[in-house]
Amino acid sequence: MDTIVRPIGAHEYDAARRLAVAPEEQDLVASAASSLDSMDRYPGSEPLGIFADGNLVGFMMGQLLEDETPRSPYLIWDLFVADAHQRRGIGRSAVAEAARHAGSRGATAVIITYEPANTIARDLYRSCGFVETGSINADGEHEMVRTIAAGPAVE
Repeated sequence: MDTIVRPIGAHEYDAARRLAVAPEEQDLVASAASSLDSMDRYPGSEPLGIFADGNLVGFMMGQLLEDETPRSPYLIWDLFVADAHQRRGIGRSAVAEAARHAGSRGATAVIITYEPANTIARDLYRSCGFVETGSINADGEHEMVRTIAAGPAVE
């Protein structure tokens, strides 16, 4: 299955808003609708679609963080694969594709967040090479980090 992660445009927001997580995950990850509605609070954030075989099947938010280093880290949050498309390896592929996307933005590290009760996400991120930072963000989410090879920065 071919999985890609790319920024989505406003014309794709309605499709993203219709993506639904499993009922047991609703308290563990934000919906695309709530993420899109809060974009204005996070300048520079970009909604990213997860596409499998050309179909939008998941969503995440990303942002190149501004810091003092020449290569800033890239933050990923609210990552999910819609319930109907889970258990097919798409989440694992999406994490790898998100890291490639971050590298194309000039990042040399990816920070990813998860709700502490979401042990499935935590274990997935660990298996993809992320390690705990010990930090907890303002929303109570735990942070993990993975170093990546940066590609040329996109202007």
